[in-house]
Amino acid sequence: MTGVVDVLGTELQDLEEEEQWVSTTLAQLLKVTRDAHECVRSSSSTDTARLAGWHWSSVVSLKQALERLLAPSKVIGRPAKQEQPIPRLFLLSEDADTTVREALEEARADGAQQLVFVLGDHKGFGRGPVETLVSAWGAKEVTLGPTALLTSQCITVLNWEMDKLWPPDLSDPLPH
Repeated sequence: MTGVVDVLGTELQDLEEEEQWVSTTLAQLLKVTRDAHECVRSSSSTDTARLAGWHWSSVVSLKQALERLLAPSKVIGRPAKQEQPIPRLFLLSEDADTTVREALEEARADGAQQLVFVLGDHKGFGRGPVETLVSAWGAKEVTLGPTALLTSQCITVLNWEMDKLWPPDLSDPLPH
């Protein structure tokens, strides 16, 4: 089952900064998705708020996922006639020269409103896929530092870094 996880901040009802909370939420999303795919009925509805804003989409390839994620219509809260900003694509890499913080500060200064991160597994990406992501898709390689982290840890740190530059607007009530 290959797919894309979208975490939409405008729909989140709950988000903890702890790695264990993020990894548990991701595991629950994958279980709900697998159960739905296998037509298994889940009796628990207690985690509805926890999974609000977390979405799974099945894709055939990384190319299909990027085409969907980088489409201008994915930018939330922009009128259709207004010029759509170009989304920013980042490739997380331990070997990158640019830190996530530097890249996010640049994206913020440029008015970016949609950020897409490509994270690999413990094996990383081969040079071929990295070169394709950079040359064909405009991805910028970024690093969280020299220490290897689990994907769930990376997601937690990325959310923390983005929250510092794009703080939530607490004046708007949460949707019900």
